[in-house]
Amino acid sequence: MSETPQKQPVGDNRRGAVRKRTLKGGQIIYSGHNCVMDCMVYNISETGANLRPTDCFQCPPNFTLKLSSGETYHCKVVWQRDDRIGVAFEG
Repeated sequence: MSETPQKQPVGDNRRGAVRKRTLKGGQIIYSGHNCVMDCMVYNISETGANLRPTDCFQCPPNFTLKLSSGETYHCKVVWQRDDRIGVAFEG
């Protein structure tokens, strides 16, 4: 008896969780909570998010994301494309 093959991600969709579309404001907090950069959250899941920071080139590789709703996430940048970044939530 053979096993059912696992579905492979299509195109650039390599995430493990389904993201839901959202359009929320947020803040990228870094340098020991001394620096803050505004961002827009385009979609979010249990494991990560797609963001547009005000300045992609100043965005650090690790930071805390604070949503306008007050939720916070420790993030690691996993990709950057044009003015958008993809982050994975850590811990």
